[in-house]
Formats: sequence, structure tokens, C-alpha cells
Amino acid sequence: MDRSSPERSTSLKGCAWNTTWTSKEIAAYLFSEFQLWHSPLAAKIPRSQGRYLREQLLPQVDDQLIRLIGEVDDRHKAEFLANARALLFLIDWPEPFGLVMIEAMACGTPVIAFRRGSVLD
Repeated sequence: MDRSSPERSTSLKGCAWNTTWTSKEIAAYLFSEFQLWHSPLAAKIPRSQGRYLREQLLPQVDDQLIRLIGEVDDRHKAEFLANARALLFLIDWPEPFGLVMIEAMACGTPVIAFRRGSVLD
């Protein structure tokens, strides 16, 4: 749902239990444990992040567990979030204000996130 870049990660590298799960592995785990169908990856990808897109994001997209759907516009955002089982907020920097988390919670969608920056608020 947010701008995608290296500091706004799609993996669990560096988290408390020192794992290196990718988005695809997270989706597979959530599917096996909670019978989630798939994980749409909604992200605004600036042109300047083309290399990151090719090297980090696209290898995780398999159109079964992970589907890259691109940016969700403001008109469709509330419906998208309200229909989600959860929002994975895998950020790898001290986010000063997590608007995407607030939007998800306002729609009644739980947020799964690292304990970084504004996440604790």
C-alpha cells in the first residue's frame, strides 16, 4: 500500500528472531497456518526504484501466493483494506508516521509490523 523501496522492506530480515523470510515465505506460512488464500502486494513503485523492483520484488511474485497489484488509488483503498485479513507492514527504518497502518486500523484490519519508529504508537 505504501511506496516500495529498500528501506520499506518486503522481508523479515533483521527482525528479533534473526530470520530472513521473504514476502513469499511469509505468505506461504500464513497460508499454511491460517488458510489465507493469497497476498496481494500493493505498492507505489517510483521509476527510480526499477532496480529494486527487478532484483527484490519481482522474484517474490508468483501470482499464486504473492500477486503484485501495483498502487491502490484513494477511491479503492478503504475497500481494499477492509477486505484484507491483515496488513503486513515490514518496514526496515524508523518510520516517523505510519499513515498506512492508521488507514488499515481505521478499516478494522489488523496490522503485523516490526517494532520500529511510529509502529509502537
